[in-house]
Amino acid sequence: MRRRLRALAVLAPLLLAACAGPGSPAAPSEAVRLGSDHWKSGEAILSLAATPDGALLAAGDASGTVRILDAADGSALRAFEDHDRAVRALAFSPDGSLLASVGEDRRAVLRRTADGSRVGEFRIDDDGRYAFASAAFSPDGATLAAGSLDAGVILLDAATARETARWDLQTWGVSSIAWSADGGSVLCGGGDGAVRVVEPSTGRVLRVLREPKPAWSAHFVLAAPAGSDGSVAAVRVDGIVDRWAGDGSGGAVLEEAGASFPCAVPASDGTILLAARDGTLRRVDPRDGRETARFPVSPRALVAICPVGATGRVAAAGEEGAIRILDAATGAFLAGPEGHLGPIYCIAPSPDGRRVATGGRDGSVRLWDAATGADRGVLYRADGPVYAVAFSADGTEVAAGGWDGALRRFRADDGAPVGTPITAEDPVIAIRAGPEGGFETERGYPPRLPVADPSTRAAVLATAVSPDGRVEWRARSDGTAVGRPLDPPPVR
Repeated sequence: MRRRLRALAVLAPLLLAACAGPGSPAAPSEAVRLGSDHWKSGEAILSLAATPDGALLAAGDASGTVRILDAADGSALRAFEDHDRAVRALAFSPDGSLLASVGEDRRAVLRRTADGSRVGEFRIDDDGRYAFASAAFSPDGATLAAGSLDAGVILLDAATARETARWDLQTWGVSSIAWSADGGSVLCGGGDGAVRVVEPSTGRVLRVLREPKPAWSAHFVLAAPAGSDGSVAAVRVDGIVDRWAGDGSGGAVLEEAGASFPCAVPASDGTILLAARDGTLRRVDPRDGRETARFPVSPRALVAICPVGATGRVAAAGEEGAIRILDAATGAFLAGPEGHLGPIYCIAPSPDGRRVATGGRDGSVRLWDAATGADRGVLYRADGPVYAVAFSADGTEVAAGGWDGALRRFRADDGAPVGTPITAEDPVIAIRAGPEGGFETERGYPPRLPVADPSTRAAVLATAVSPDGRVEWRARSDGTAVGRPLDPPPVR
């Protein structure tokens, strides 16, 4: 397994922090844990997949990590460092026994779901500049079709991960793949604006839906059967939904100017679920392009969605690096992350030791109950990472600052803003209570520190000791913080 150091823009250990929230049970040596690492990746999540029974989720992120999660509570069961670059697509076999991951490093990796053991790996060896972008198992689970952005479609034996065939489709990459239910044809969405129907036994193109045009650069993100009449629906990242009849006739049924749909999946009721860059999840009827529902999910772009088996739930994730589970029919929130969504860059206990303030890469500043780990709320959400937090000497105020260069103050009891933010061009990297009230700041650019391999215990990014010297708070890269008792307290 490859191990490598990844750099995050964080502060030196005494200036960094971790996040907090109730959720994960505290280990025996911990006084309290703030936050939960469930449903989180720490990096942008670019691909999702679920086992057919809906028991497991797989998430692939921008760093190349693949995690298998319990779909009930979001706990990470396994993590694999199989890719050197972003994981662009994931697929479980029809019986759920295998997981395939493909990525920008031109690798396709197969693992057994039960124990995480490797079946094999395939890598494109030519000098192409691009990568794998899509993957799908055949209905019998014997073959994995992996679409590349420059090498066409490569068929792999699911038992060995060895190449059995390659289709050169003369397109600008194959960004989506879907098998027909009987395995007799494969739909391949290309970057040239066309969907090709391919005979898998020969690689012969049976027909082309919409002729390719050089002026089109938007990739299809979904090409899948839309109905029992043999019709096909396709979604483009530039906000266009097409539908073609079995004879290839048809065209656009929805054109939304300015929209962007990075991911789309067919729903059980025949509609299509779209992940949008405005952070919404949308439901579209492919017969006429009518939008039947729109659900707000995230303040940042959604990049990946997938149905969670036949449970009526859908998983959605994206640039935030966290997964949310929604009711596919109503959009109701069912499960998701608690506390900070990524690494915490700063942590500070209050003078009386009863509260803890944290700030992190997700831009939020939070307060926590130091005794119970309860989340007391978000004071502020910045546009960039928060690198420093501090309580005033009397504990009545909290100050925070970070990448945006603004120093902001809040009342510690109710979170109300205090005064006007003090802005400057350079980021705030340290804050401390002034000797005569107020706050003193340090500005500059935080050093880049390595973060531990995600398959091991989370890295400690910052530490802070409670005023009475009895508890050491450790901020971690998994979006949690822990308070560990110090016995005896350090000598001051």
